[in-house]
Amino acid sequence: MKTKPLSYRQCIALAILLPIFGAIPFAQATEHTTGFEADLGGWTTVKDTSFFDWARWTNNTPSGYTGPSRAYAGQYYLYLEASYGNAPGRIAYVESPNFEEAISQVTFHYHMYGGHMGTLAVEAFDGSTWKQVWAISGRQHASHSSPWTRKQIDLSGAIHKVRFKGMTGSGYRGDMAIDQVMVVTGEGDPPPSNGIIPHSLIKRFTCSSHRTDRRDIDLGLDNTNAKFLVAMVFSSHVGPNPDHANHFFGRAISFTSASWSYEDGSRQGYYDENEAESNGYVGITHNGDAAGSDWYGNHELLIIPLKENHRMDVRLCDGYSSGTHYIKLRAIGYFE
Repeated sequence: MKTKPLSYRQCIALAILLPIFGAIPFAQATEHTTGFEADLGGWTTVKDTSFFDWARWTNNTPSGYTGPSRAYAGQYYLYLEASYGNAPGRIAYVESPNFEEAISQVTFHYHMYGGHMGTLAVEAFDGSTWKQVWAISGRQHASHSSPWTRKQIDLSGAIHKVRFKGMTGSGYRGDMAIDQVMVVTGEGDPPPSNGIIPHSLIKRFTCSSHRTDRRDIDLGLDNTNAKFLVAMVFSSHVGPNPDHANHFFGRAISFTSASWSYEDGSRQGYYDENEAESNGYVGITHNGDAAGSDWYGNHELLIIPLKENHRMDVRLCDGYSSGTHYIKLRAIGYFE
């Protein structure tokens, strides 16, 4: 388990202000993170009614049609086996160490793909009893390769220990998994949530001579608080020139029938860096002037504003397009 102090800048600020305002007691929050790469990172497993403990694993779980295809981060994750008679309703726990400071926050990633999926829960120990603070049941992911879901739980009171409770569902297609668990202790502020959160996803689009609108593109972020997606967008064009097409991504793709981007070649010089940005969307622009056939591509790093449902709209081939465009969006992460 990795432990490191948080809020370094806050410590510097207090050091500057202490001589002015007098001594102020400072309780520093600390994060304790484990990705289960080498071992359980100080956590322990308890079988309870399950035939199997939660186990470290890499790549696909042994059963078909269930479990993730890879870890959220690194090579290993923990999963609960639902085969070999370990269903239905078999319970196993993963329990944290007993922390000296009270726990203020728990963050983790989970994957629940499978038609027989059971229930994953988080419980907190108040010194005398375990109390459930979060739970989710049933299939939550569409396939092995679906992106993992991040969950953050804020806690208060004298909580010094937490645990994950896995209860198998109706059959063998119920291998649930957890990864990259972070527990925050101490009375200071919890770690800031405004940093980039890693998220891996690829979406592919094509368009040709006609403008194409698509709405509510699923980015695998429905169960998050994502507001902006960070992604590399690659766009290649095959066909005759001239070609002046724009591809837009964001939360407010609401143009008129002839949008401002629909300009002839002489006006496309407006896009100095082959990109555009305005009120809820960002774009990537092709600007080819030479005659004859061509094959060329553009790429941009975009920070894409998302809709309230954590999805995005797209408008492709807006402008003059004489060939076929192939667009690949590779997500890197997101901001909340």
